[in-house]
Amino acid sequence: MTLERFGQVLRWFGPFRESDGRVRILQRIETMLRHAWFHGNIDYEDAVNKLRNKNHGTFLVRFSGKDHPGCFTISRVNQKKKISHHRIIQKINDSVSTFFMTEGTYYNSLTDLIEKEAANLSLKEDCPESPYIHLFHKKEEANEDALYESDNDDDD
Repeated sequence: MTLERFGQVLRWFGPFRESDGRVRILQRIETMLRHAWFHGNIDYEDAVNKLRNKNHGTFLVRFSGKDHPGCFTISRVNQKKKISHHRIIQKINDSVSTFFMTEGTYYNSLTDLIEKEAANLSLKEDCPESPYIHLFHKKEEANEDALYESDNDDDD
């Protein structure tokens, strides 16, 4: 990983060290990757292609473009079946992150913002094919397969 890329990761998932002195950046990254709506490093065109022909309320969250470091974008299918994009700004002050779309309404995490703004933005359904979701579900499936195989071993 280049130093520049590490800086980008810190802007999206920072701060590295929180106000209590603890380092929780890896937990924040894992939490984000577990959300089916999180698609990460895809560009505008990829978001539009993923959402094309989807139902009203289908959405994904991605990193904003290079011109907006540390920001995220909600891309969604609106009521008119058009795809719209909403920037989420993250500010880090004194080792504390806050997220907002409009000044005056701040959230402690991106997940909190998505949950609380879901009704306002008609966020109803995760856009399928998150590039990260398989990282967690395959592990669970592998555990189930191992359990199944050990159950079959008893039959011999």
